Amino acid sequence: GPRIGLILTTEDYEKRDGNIGSRLNISAAYNPDTRQMANEVIDNTAAKALDGYIAWLDKSGKWHKPLANKPQQQSYGGRQIDEQFQDDDLNF
Repeated sequence: GPRIGLILTTEDYEKRDGNIGSRLNISAAYNPDTRQMANEVIDNTAAKALDGYIAWLDKSGKWHKPLANKPQQQSYGGRQIDEQFQDDDLNF
């Protein structure tokens, strides 16, 4: 059958046990014989996008996506800050 090339990137994720894991994602596909990406195959144009995409991944550091920091809720005196200060508590 026909061959396919894949650009794989990684990303971190939080496992159910709270640990951090890493997984592979298919970021792009291309024809390894011609180096054409999907739109270039469909439009029957020269292969240019793959090199540009790889350069963008290199320049932007997007080969790996770290886990986004989750905002931590701050507490004050054992209660959540947003619970302690309600709109009706303000005398304006």
